[in-house]
Amino acid sequence: MYSEKISALPISLEKKNGLTNLCEQLIENQKENLISIMIYGSATRTDFRESSSNINVLVIMSKIDILTLRNSLDIFSFGRKNNISPFLLTLEELSTSLDVFPGKILSMREDRVVISGKDVLEGIEILPEHLRLKCEEEIKSVLLKLRRNFIARNGSFLSAILSDLARELREVLRIMVYISSGKFFPREQILEIAGGKYDFNPKAIIDSLNLRNSDNEISSVEVEKLYGNFMDIVGCLAKKADRLLVS
Repeated sequence: MYSEKISALPISLEKKNGLTNLCEQLIENQKENLISIMIYGSATRTDFRESSSNINVLVIMSKIDILTLRNSLDIFSFGRKNNISPFLLTLEELSTSLDVFPGKILSMREDRVVISGKDVLEGIEILPEHLRLKCEEEIKSVLLKLRRNFIARNGSFLSAILSDLARELREVLRIMVYISSGKFFPREQILEIAGGKYDFNPKAIIDSLNLRNSDNEISSVEVEKLYGNFMDIVGCLAKKADRLLVS
């Protein structure tokens, strides 16, 4: 049955075969210690990029000790060669991590495809205040990365980092809007929705996201101006996250 679920994923046949191979090896290797295998993230969505996206796999086990890891080394080494990124937790660690990984677990819950075993994310409850704190932390982290990278790169070669941080910020904004509305909006809509809700013009974020995909080169002066506008938005959003009301 899990091969049918993998076949339905929007990834290449080569990656489907690699993922199927990894799951078969894990099931055989871990036997009763394995509780669940789930795929989450872009590999379950239409925004998966064959050239750069990882296939994110949540693996839940009864125990994860050094022997477990040693016995799984060849499997995960094979996974790395196929851009498969495992996230390993015990069931107890999952249940006690809702306050420290609230955004990640919420995103897993939204996008998951259960490949094998139990759906351990069904019915989990994540407190809105934990999400708010995580949003504030991640927005301020983006702000610090912007400052640090500008200095480290001597104000040059900013396009790649700007595009990457725009993707990070977009995911945080999805969670901020979720806190207020109780629903996830599509990524292609979220910047306009968040801009209206939190009173900012999303153009600088949209332009930053498009830097990697644009065929048109923009000058270093234009990139620096975009960088400054993006940084101003992030600074304002950090204050909004700090004051965000949760119910």
